[in-house]
Amino acid sequence: TVNGRAEYRTTGTKDKNLAEKVWAKIQVSLVENTWFDVDRSKQHRYDELRDRLMRDHAPTRELNTRLMYARSFKHLDKMFAGWTLAQMDSDAISSYMTMRLVDEGAMPATINREFSTLSKAMSLAVKPWHWMRYNPCGEIAKLDENNIKDMWLDDRQQAIFLDVSRDLMDGNLADMMTLSIHAGLREHEVLDLKVFQVNLRNRTLSVFKTKNHEARTLPLNDTLCGMCARRLAGNPGRDAYVFPDSEGGRYQARRIQKECKAAVLKANEAGAGITPCFTFHGGRHTFGTRLGQAGKNSRQIGELMGIKSEKVLRRYTHFSVDSLRDVVVALDGKRTPKRTRKQAAGE
Repeated sequence: TVNGRAEYRTTGTKDKNLAEKVWAKIQVSLVENTWFDVDRSKQHRYDELRDRLMRDHAPTRELNTRLMYARSFKHLDKMFAGWTLAQMDSDAISSYMTMRLVDEGAMPATINREFSTLSKAMSLAVKPWHWMRYNPCGEIAKLDENNIKDMWLDDRQQAIFLDVSRDLMDGNLADMMTLSIHAGLREHEVLDLKVFQVNLRNRTLSVFKTKNHEARTLPLNDTLCGMCARRLAGNPGRDAYVFPDSEGGRYQARRIQKECKAAVLKANEAGAGITPCFTFHGGRHTFGTRLGQAGKNSRQIGELMGIKSEKVLRRYTHFSVDSLRDVVVALDGKRTPKRTRKQAAGE
């Protein structure tokens, strides 16, 4: 029976022995859902897909990936909750992406993350779960993203931002941003930073939990040495956070995002003119940009920031007109030497 209904097919032979062998093969095929071509995508729903991904697959991923899955499903639920997987074809998924972009004003990067979450779930539904015959996301291209954001602070903007943020995050935000600007640390690298990672004697800071899973050690300049010495003056334990919350624990990423946004609003009220898209990650952009403007080469910047791809590095290095002025001014002293008649004849 298939879906409660009996179906019959001929084995295509009158030979009893051969027919029995064919029947044996059919029985195996029935187990594998291939003989009657059962479409299991009609039997399973989006809700099952979401729940199984979060139960079986998400726990094997890193925290940031698990959080991305959870955020993505909150939006995907609004459209696909209750749908069968058979209904979720490429047209439906494309319609969802258009709705998020046009009607809800979501950023292309955000929509692409939601699309990637759904695509991962459907890939697992094809194999090893065998809930679908193919992944319809394979027929859809991601949206174009503008990853090169003008999200860095000049000296004046930095001064105003740090001034208005000194009371935020229990008094930690200004020092957190200072660390990001002078060492290029990512948000989670700042939040995870513990005392044993800071070596004031050698003037270094080590980061172990990185995005590319490669630890890196960074030199500390005078600004960071002074800041770290002040924060560690009370001799906190080796495993204490350098930037602890009011209970000595680790801050949640949502907290730093919220209070950084508040600091940007306060800074702009004071005339800073910081771009509205500026987030805590802008400290890392500022670090890369200033190194580039100081004439450091891409290999040096990439080593400090933990970036190997030139394409990715371009997202973090921005040049102002003034910083490029010396480059063209240097051409003023360059003149093509005149060739002598003897040199011309020799050519």
